[in-house]
Amino acid sequence: MKRRAKIEIADNGSKIEIYALVTASPFCQEERRLVLLVIEDISEIAELRRIIPICSVCKKVKSEKESWFQIEKYFKEHWDLDFSHGLCPECYRIEMDKLK
Repeated sequence: MKRRAKIEIADNGSKIEIYALVTASPFCQEERRLVLLVIEDISEIAELRRIIPICSVCKKVKSEKESWFQIEKYFKEHWDLDFSHGLCPECYRIEMDKLK
């Protein structure tokens, strides 16, 4: 199993945050179930991924495979993030004016 995660590391009172790839590999040894846990610092790669190509009209996001997705689907698949939806006050007024 592999997961991306943001990890906070504390050292002598100071804290830093890194992006990590966490890999868990279960195995058995002498009839004991164990897990090998590998944590890789991918902060530099994560920084590069922060630049996301997005359409300025429809707001779809381009994936690494050159496919275009709704922004919610892209973030769910790549970062396991969910969105809640609502209207800001300006858009609310515009939409209400359309209904009138």
